Amino acid sequence: MERRFVSSYKPQIKRHNFPKVRCSFWLLAWSNGCLYDCAYCWLKAGYHPWPWSEVHVADRPILKNIIQKFCKKISVSQLLNAGELCDSFVAPEYISFMASQLRQANNEYSRGHRLLLLTKSADPGVLLNEDLSDVVVYSLSLNAERPARDLEKGAPPPGSRLSAAVALREAGYDVRVRVDPIITGYEEEYKVLIQHVSSRLEPSLITLGSLRATPRTYRFLPETIRAQLTGRTPWGRGYSQQTRLSLYDGLCEAVRSHGVPVALCKEPAEVWRQLSLSGPCNCMPRKA
Repeated sequence: MERRFVSSYKPQIKRHNFPKVRCSFWLLAWSNGCLYDCAYCWLKAGYHPWPWSEVHVADRPILKNIIQKFCKKISVSQLLNAGELCDSFVAPEYISFMASQLRQANNEYSRGHRLLLLTKSADPGVLLNEDLSDVVVYSLSLNAERPARDLEKGAPPPGSRLSAAVALREAGYDVRVRVDPIITGYEEEYKVLIQHVSSRLEPSLITLGSLRATPRTYRFLPETIRAQLTGRTPWGRGYSQQTRLSLYDGLCEAVRSHGVPVALCKEPAEVWRQLSLSGPCNCMPRKA
């Protein structure tokens, strides 16, 4: 899809806390938009009136200023999530700019902040052409083959995304994987996916999340999937807690068997406890 940039987005760095689902992270809001057409994506669920091919981005001088101010104020090393309101690679030309500004501010104020890039992209060229591994954490958004084919229209195939992540891992980047949303009915495919990712990529972390839908996103899902979301989660409609525990249990075991840390996305503390997990999750820095 051809992109059309609109430089009218007001950037910000803001702390987001969702205690009910053990979710707390720093959001670097620099863009709104995505060129993929995932059925479960909340970005296209009525919040944004502009065309899906239109990407709203921040003016670079303003973006530079908020990064500088953040680094001056916050001394403890943080992970800035640059992929919550967009795919982080929706405008790859911004990645080098944000990373270089963060590096410069880190050096100026003796900080250790890093940029979290969450993406379904299979083109990591901007990160391979310039070594940004000291300030960038690459987070691969991945799904099993059939759910990806049916629900993630326009996104690269999972195999292509994985190959891109392997190239970055070999180049020295910290690579994480987020398998989300997990869809019931494909349990065996997810186990194969986890085993393949763990052995081939050796990521620093795998975070698992089950399908959840706000009232706005729920209407975009196929009827066959909506019928499965009979439970209520702190994040909206979803599978029952018992179904989620069953989904996670086998996958967590598969991840652990490869010695890879595992976490959950947007799940209550009780679910973490029952699975003997403690975090951190995908959007948080590693524990010291």
